Amino acid sequence: TALMRSEIHQRARAVLDPLTGLLNREALSDRFEELAEQAAQSDEYVALIACDLDNFKAINDEYGHDRGDAVLKEAAYAMRRDLRSFELIYRMGGEEFLLVLPGADLADGEQLAERVREVVAQERPGGLHVTASMGVAAARGADVEFGPLFKRADRALYLAKNGGRNRVVALNGGPDSPAADLPGWQTTTNNPTGSASTSSIASSRA
Repeated sequence: TALMRSEIHQRARAVLDPLTGLLNREALSDRFEELAEQAAQSDEYVALIACDLDNFKAINDEYGHDRGDAVLKEAAYAMRRDLRSFELIYRMGGEEFLLVLPGADLADGEQLAERVREVVAQERPGGLHVTASMGVAAARGADVEFGPLFKRADRALYLAKNGGRNRVVALNGGPDSPAADLPGWQTTTNNPTGSASTSSIASSRA
């Protein structure tokens, strides 16, 4: 009936970002709770990739918000296109996105993040040279909890931004570990000019 169709439409609007068509953060809670339960039962990994488009405010300031919206839509489409059907991407707000990867460990998440980083640059969303920074974290089994995992991914993203942008940082261990601030303790991939990339797994474990 028309009423049922309207209800379905309203529900879809409640969980979808109207600009990019991606799932929004309102849709994240229930889905991640399901993934955490599955991971605890199967002892599987779940990885998160926190993604931020670099210098996005400067794009809005220089080219206007319409161009900025085009950048967001086209970058979101390029990232979504590069994922498999069971891998999820959410727009968290502004130029921030979160990728949720069931079954992916830290190395898998880092590899996918690097691929997505390259895809964004190659896509030239909005007809501009746009880069992205990525922070990766993963947990396994009963350790899959959104709060600590997201905090670690967000910390890794901070390190990527602080380290020069257009790079991937994958972080193990606690997000507040002093060791996380040491260059040798982070995974950094930065290859904007085609030069050789360097990578070393980050860990706060002894």
